[in-house]
Amino acid sequence: MSSSKTLRKLEVVSPVPADIDIANSVEPFHISEIAKELNLSPNHYGLYGKYKAKVLLSVLDELEGSRDGYYVVVGGITPTPLGEGKSTTTVGLCQALGAFLDKKVVTCLRQPSQGPTFGIKGGAAGGGYSQVIPMDEFNLHLTGDIHAITAANNLLAAAIDTRIFHESTQSDKALLNRLCPPNKEGKRSFSDIMFRRLKKLGISKTRPEDLTPQEVKKFARLDINPVSITWRRVMDVNDRFLRKITIGQGPEEKGMVRETGFDISVASEIMAVLALTTSLADMRERLGKMVVGNSKAGDPVTADDLGVGGALTVLMKDAINPTLMQTLEGTPVLVHAGPFANIAHGNSSIVADKIALKLVGQGGFVVTEAGFGADIGAEKFMNIKCRYSGLTPQCAVIVATIRALKMHGGGPEVVAGKPLDHAYLTENVSLVEAGCVNLARHITNTKAYGVNVVVAVNKFATDSEAELNAVRNAALAAGAYDAVICTHHAHGGKGAVDLGIAVQRACENVTQPLKFLYPLDISIKEKIEAIARSYGASGVEYSEQAEKQIEMYSQQGFSGLPICMAKTQYSFSHNASEKGAPTGFVLPIRDVRGSIGAGFIYPLVGTMSTMPGLPTRPCFYDIDVDTATGKTAMVDSPTTPTQPSSSSSFTKAELKTTSFSFFFFFFTSSKKKTTAFAYGFMFAFLAFTIFLVFYPPWYSSPPFKKIFHSSPSSSYRSHFSSIFSHLLPNSSHQGILRTHDAFNTTFQLSRKNPFPGKIEGIDGSSESLSGADRNGSSNGSLSSFPDVPRFSQGNGNLKGNNTLSASSPSVHVPILSLSQESNQTENWNRSSKSSLKDTHSGKNILGLENNEQDGFRKNSVSLGEKQGKQREPELMNACDIFDGMWVRDDANYPLYPPGSCPHIDQSFNCFLNNRPDNGYEKYRWQPKGCNIPRLNGLDMLELLRGKRLVFVGDSLNRNMWESLVCVLRNSVEDSSRVFEASGRREFRTEDSYSFIFKDYNCSVEFFRSPFLVQEWEIPNMGGSKKETLRLDVTERSLDKYISADILVFNTGHWWTHEKTAKGAGRWNSGGQCDGEIEPIMNKAYLGKYPAKMRILESIIKGMKTPVFYLNITRMTEFRKDAHPSFYRKKNLTEEEKKLQMRHQDCSHWCLPGVPDTWNELLYAQLLVLQQKQQR
Repeated sequence: MSSSKTLRKLEVVSPVPADIDIANSVEPFHISEIAKELNLSPNHYGLYGKYKAKVLLSVLDELEGSRDGYYVVVGGITPTPLGEGKSTTTVGLCQALGAFLDKKVVTCLRQPSQGPTFGIKGGAAGGGYSQVIPMDEFNLHLTGDIHAITAANNLLAAAIDTRIFHESTQSDKALLNRLCPPNKEGKRSFSDIMFRRLKKLGISKTRPEDLTPQEVKKFARLDINPVSITWRRVMDVNDRFLRKITIGQGPEEKGMVRETGFDISVASEIMAVLALTTSLADMRERLGKMVVGNSKAGDPVTADDLGVGGALTVLMKDAINPTLMQTLEGTPVLVHAGPFANIAHGNSSIVADKIALKLVGQGGFVVTEAGFGADIGAEKFMNIKCRYSGLTPQCAVIVATIRALKMHGGGPEVVAGKPLDHAYLTENVSLVEAGCVNLARHITNTKAYGVNVVVAVNKFATDSEAELNAVRNAALAAGAYDAVICTHHAHGGKGAVDLGIAVQRACENVTQPLKFLYPLDISIKEKIEAIARSYGASGVEYSEQAEKQIEMYSQQGFSGLPICMAKTQYSFSHNASEKGAPTGFVLPIRDVRGSIGAGFIYPLVGTMSTMPGLPTRPCFYDIDVDTATGKTAMVDSPTTPTQPSSSSSFTKAELKTTSFSFFFFFFTSSKKKTTAFAYGFMFAFLAFTIFLVFYPPWYSSPPFKKIFHSSPSSSYRSHFSSIFSHLLPNSSHQGILRTHDAFNTTFQLSRKNPFPGKIEGIDGSSESLSGADRNGSSNGSLSSFPDVPRFSQGNGNLKGNNTLSASSPSVHVPILSLSQESNQTENWNRSSKSSLKDTHSGKNILGLENNEQDGFRKNSVSLGEKQGKQREPELMNACDIFDGMWVRDDANYPLYPPGSCPHIDQSFNCFLNNRPDNGYEKYRWQPKGCNIPRLNGLDMLELLRGKRLVFVGDSLNRNMWESLVCVLRNSVEDSSRVFEASGRREFRTEDSYSFIFKDYNCSVEFFRSPFLVQEWEIPNMGGSKKETLRLDVTERSLDKYISADILVFNTGHWWTHEKTAKGAGRWNSGGQCDGEIEPIMNKAYLGKYPAKMRILESIIKGMKTPVFYLNITRMTEFRKDAHPSFYRKKNLTEEEKKLQMRHQDCSHWCLPGVPDTWNELLYAQLLVLQQKQQR
């Protein structure tokens, strides 16, 4: 999180509550605090209550010489009627940039209309944990800008009909006398605004009495043709019955009856003017130039002709100032303007963007949203908004959802207010892939403007990994700079950090200038046809009315304006039912109209509704006020499951059919994450634990049984049951977990037992399965204390000073604790000298003698070659492999060339970050009296063939995961056959990653999970909350990795015990280690063995599941030389160097480096198990 005073940490819960509940759960900062973070003084803004302020345009004058920040626009694919979350993504992205990536950022959003808020769409403040707050104030009234537009629009409408009425009853001279009444001295004069009309008419006279009769007629009589009037009245409510009305039916307006209608306020041209204006003076000119109709002679009649331009500007003078608000996480938001995205350009204001770009400054970010799909909103952003603003965007984000892509791939119709079809709730990769043609065209079109395109996949709870991967692959293939899966709805800015990183890189690496789709000096038709081609049309067809209008606007001198196409948002074509990326259609232009003051011509493709109607069940059913608190209450509609969520969240329907019968255990403390972590978490610090599932999932290949099972009658325990063996000691297990019996839940977590026999329950009971009964049972125990019995003979596991007794050789694979705290050792039975054979060549691959240890670590090529006699895991059983020392080995280390692996996080890549020494790369671990094998990548890939190896933990486990990926990648001939499944190149922020080794059909994966159980809160006295761990609820991603063949849980946190006990401690607060270039060589200088490690070891003591505990605490403590320190980034500025020096990373490890040795221990354990199974 950033150090900004106005940034807050969200406490997210799952399932995601209603938007209004989330919004009301957060007390906004006083808006003056948000303004202060932007370096705005009270002179720069005017307060509108506690949580809103109008930022004055004078800020632009004061910051005129400042450099602009990066400019990002958010658009979307062709949407469903439910919307795909552009506003939510925009807010989530900004929360990620500001609250997590420490960037100066301003969100620029349109002000929503009250009509949809009370109608069917609901509010537009974002959603879930990515919202603008206060949400109710954002959606209703705000600072009154839309009301000002409504008043100004209707004043102009009244002026039009009044002028027609008075002209119909008066002579030219009478009109002039009333327009220019005499003053007290009896003199007549023109008002200032009248000189605008005189100038337009070419009349240079300054006194009314000097006008000739012909000039009087031209000046005083507008002679508006009622049929030509395009200006309609507006109101900010959805009211279908005002779409067409008749006016002039009063008794005093006889003969003045005409048909007209109401539009919704945001459809007013005044809204478009507000959005496209660049200054108060510019707005005055634009308002005055608005054309309301034509004279009977065919001349355009403007607001200034009616004399109302100045009055309109007065009504709008406060509305021109953007409104400052905030997100849930305290990042600033400028809300301004909200023009329609069909008959107008659908973007927030230019002045808000300009102010924001100056406020964030160079290196900061301004993110704005474009309405509807990118074919409409982003196209108009580029060709209209950027033309008038002179601003150049660096990046465009295209928001996509699996739901919308399925629709474009041929899925059933999506109807707002109705439950989604089953096709949208279940996996269908082919449907998604078919729909990606829509995404691909949006990417291609948007890239043509010269910006880098980043695709943001707004993840829903029903989306599968395969579907998400299909979208990402399609996006990259279509030319996207990057494609990122986002969970900002469920997790706030944290769920969009990857997106923020991708956007930052896209902005920093843009190489092309802004390109427009068409020049302004071509004809209106040529511009229309250029846009139509971008839709996929083969041609354009103009109605007779459209032809007349194009000719009229051309004659009136408006052909040089840009085009604002008004078409359906639900298809590239004019037909909303044509999904995907249609081609070859002819685009029909029904009519052509002009918003001359705003500055564009808008052709009508089909019929456009500018006054929405209300549905059968409008949203106002769910809006009320809490009369006790005065707060607004808005309830999510129960019939429209439109909100995305994390994959771990349940929908409301799922909650109705899922019941949990858990025991609740809480360990609380006044210090955050202290005792709860130390005593509640079943695995402690600074060690990593390997859980091996000794049977393949139903889709795994049979050979894995041979590697990790001695016989079909072997018993087993799953990694999942090992977790619950401490939470629910009386539960019984079958497969992974008998969830139906143990938890009375329909949440399926179990797999079929591949081995017949009896499965022993944790309580000692057994359950018969088909096949032969099991021989014997386990009563094994394990502890770190000296009086615990040693391993029985015949167990082929790595030797440590902590051992397990087993009464039968047929027990499940034993648990092993490898602790180096005691110097006691015991030789294992080494009577069996049979070497492990290469299953392909038949050569010995394990056969090390003591006198061959010097040659043990020579570079190896393949199984059985050069190492045939040198890899005897038996010898590892003869000693405590964690009792040893670090030995420099320049000939054989590191395991891969420094700087050669592209999959190392920048912060771990000390070599590329210009660390001057390299000794930390060249050390190997040498136990006393035995050896561990050098990690042979090809051998390990053979062991993993067809399997999943998953690391689960925090950043230290990511350290180890990246190490193994790099070692294995370095061993293959074709590195292009090694890739991250989703194409990701940044590995810090997403919840999971998976590297595929194509030639071995295996994956090496990482799931971020600091705890194996869920973090929680319980109320404390005084209304505060205590942070705890829910020991009865596993962490949310568990169901994604329970099918893994090998699980590595690394509990080596940067949270040291001392820091945690103080309620503090960050990865970059580990002291000073920049001057360390050699390991500690004397044990006397090591710290005291952490007492809290005994917690872990005492817990493992009672476990009956095949767990292998490799305690790396002591051996790793020697390596004070191998931390990144301040070599976490290259080309540091002087200020960054000072900051890095103060906050060094003495917790993680450089790569290549220490984590490579951890992986060698993992490799050695797998070899031992393989040998055991082949005996």
